[in-house]
Amino acid sequence: MKISRIFAVSAASFFLIGCYIGPTPYVEGVVDYSLDSNRKMAGFYGNGYTSKSRAHRFVLLHAAEVCDASGFTHFIVLNSGDYSTIHTHTTPTRTEYEYNQWTKKVEATTYGGQTSSYEKPAIELSIMCLDVANRQHRAHLREAYDCAPLLAQMNDAIRNDEERIREAKEGSIKVTGIVLGATLLLTLIALASES
Repeated sequence: MKISRIFAVSAASFFLIGCYIGPTPYVEGVVDYSLDSNRKMAGFYGNGYTSKSRAHRFVLLHAAEVCDASGFTHFIVLNSGDYSTIHTHTTPTRTEYEYNQWTKKVEATTYGGQTSSYEKPAIELSIMCLDVANRQHRAHLREAYDCAPLLAQMNDAIRNDEERIREAKEGSIKVTGIVLGATLLLTLIALASES
């Protein structure tokens, strides 16, 4: 009896820890490939929490990254495609029946059935990478994006994200310590009550 109670308290505590640890990061991603020596495709695929404006910003940042990695300084957008998808989710319904002793009738209450929808943005750009040193490319520089300021923005965004992640981890570690302490306390109380 003593071991089963300790096991039950420990199992419940670890279940609570598992529930607290929380959701995994929502996946966003980028893709790119070469069409020829200076034509590339860059894409950004967001999750249900990514706004369209954020997706547009990230695909431009990724295009700058792709061109910079290939040794180019600027790029122009030749074509863009929006492949965003809309997803819907409906919660399951359940009906509960209860006898009302005052009315002498069975009453039914239905729960659930709410529908929510969200959009997952997906933006792809066909780009032509340009180099200031190339005379043929200079004619297009007026309408071109400069990679350097975009990459500086990306580095700032990455630093901000890293700070938010670090703060979240620190908070998570503190709460996990509290939950582990509570687990130990509950186990000790279960042991003491058996004695």
